[in-house]
Amino acid sequence: LLWQLFREMVMQKKLLPQYHRDMAVLPMYFDMSRHGMRLSPKIGALLHRWEGETGEAKRALEEKAGIRNLDSADELRQAVYGKWKLKPPGYTAKGVASVDKECMQRLAARKSRHREFFVSLLNYRTQKTALKYVHSYLKLTDSEGVLHPGVNPTGTHTTRTSSSTPNGQNVAKHSDFPTRQFFVPREGYELWAMDYDQLEVRLFAWASQDETLMAELSREGGDVHAKTAGIFGVERKIAKGINFGWLYGAGNKKLGKLTGVSADEFVEGMKSTYPEAVAFMQKQDRTGRRVGYVQTLFGTPLWIDQGKTYSATNYTIQGSAGDVMKIGLIRVWDYLRRTELDQCIHPLILVHDELVFEVQKGTPRKHLREVKECLEYPGELLGWPLPVDAEKSRKSWGEMKEVKF
Repeated sequence: LLWQLFREMVMQKKLLPQYHRDMAVLPMYFDMSRHGMRLSPKIGALLHRWEGETGEAKRALEEKAGIRNLDSADELRQAVYGKWKLKPPGYTAKGVASVDKECMQRLAARKSRHREFFVSLLNYRTQKTALKYVHSYLKLTDSEGVLHPGVNPTGTHTTRTSSSTPNGQNVAKHSDFPTRQFFVPREGYELWAMDYDQLEVRLFAWASQDETLMAELSREGGDVHAKTAGIFGVERKIAKGINFGWLYGAGNKKLGKLTGVSADEFVEGMKSTYPEAVAFMQKQDRTGRRVGYVQTLFGTPLWIDQGKTYSATNYTIQGSAGDVMKIGLIRVWDYLRRTELDQCIHPLILVHDELVFEVQKGTPRKHLREVKECLEYPGELLGWPLPVDAEKSRKSWGEMKEVKF
């Protein structure tokens, strides 16, 4: 009945391929949610230890800053900008010197005797947030200590998959707080992870046909973030934020501040290094203004608010990444069902560009190689490689080791 109701709209907006893709991936998503991910039986002891370490970190920072409560913005502001007399990197809407994450990151990037304080402060805030997530996980487990996150193929505007109750996207891979160590395999199984290598950057390079980006990504050990770091003389970590901020539509003025140059100098630096990429972004913005939507590399249309056409490139790349993941997952699920391996290889969770499996011990490695190739298949459709890295662990999701096939 719903299909009959919406069929005309789906056909009119050219959404039929996306509709079929989302319907095809649903059985795998249902199975992922049903199977769930197991939390460590030792989670109580682990939490107690990490809460203690977080508390110690807080007290050390409070002593260093000479304040009573590190979580008080007013006290922290007085220490940083009053007592230490540091120049504020930014201000709140009310015109008060800010102590938010972005400002603390910029202070951590400055060369000063207080730099380590800001690095430790950012780590503490990450740990504090991660602890909240873990406590929420405990409230959502079933009687066997298993979490069953919901997986939604239509939960975003860009074809990306979303997750809820809990949001599995929050389990960061590279974090100063080892949240992933709380997730362990069931008895007789091991965890495997398949993660696309620099997926968004690779799709951006292919979409824009930027020669510098493509050459860097084609080179053994190529590193686009290191390339950008060299342009502006900043740390690679800062350059990574700049690249993704640029790709996601952050303002040139804001990105210029991260590099220590003006907005015009930032644009000129990017244009001289990545000319085709800049031209592509400008073209996507014009397309969004003219027709109100852009298309992914696989033809999926994504509508854009007229006031937000600066996000046209982001929609194109995020949407293409969502298409890649779904095309790869459909191929994986078909392979597992066809070979009856779905009883010993269980997809568990999807986090951005990473798919985590629970694999029965003793499963021939050739089947995992086939899964990896299924995920890489969308690259064959484009004619541009989209390599996937593999890892595994018998201990926890936070203790994965690289696997070479």
